[in-house]
Amino acid sequence: MKTVDQALLDAVVEILEEDCWNYTVFLKSFSIEPYENRDLVETIKKVFGEDVVMDNIRQIRKEDVRGIIDSALYYAGDVATGPSAASLASPEFHTAVGNVQGQVANILESATRVETFWFREGHPAYPVFWDFALVFTGETFVTILIGSSSD
Repeated sequence: MKTVDQALLDAVVEILEEDCWNYTVFLKSFSIEPYENRDLVETIKKVFGEDVVMDNIRQIRKEDVRGIIDSALYYAGDVATGPSAASLASPEFHTAVGNVQGQVANILESATRVETFWFREGHPAYPVFWDFALVFTGETFVTILIGSSSD
């Protein structure tokens, strides 16, 4: 199954949370095998439970995915909250984000549809500063990539 390696996502989280100020990051990838009814709501409920409520479900262009992820991960925060400037500028961070983006690009090559949504209820984390949820659907896979940050 196609997925983003959780170890790569964890590396990004570790760097962003190092020397940060009142800032935590959540990054997870989930993969399931596609089934006959590819309804996005049913797919998300299959992964996150029947009680989740989604909103603003929409298809997006593959070209928009990199920008969505980068705008979240490179969020600078302000004087009271956020990742350290040194972490954001570090070669390790750029490499870690590049590794994640490389795996996402690989998934995009096989995806026939990309959608985004947000959780109205039942988010697995507590988003405050930024939040994204992306669903990549291909002939043989469904991958969900979720990211958020909070204080």
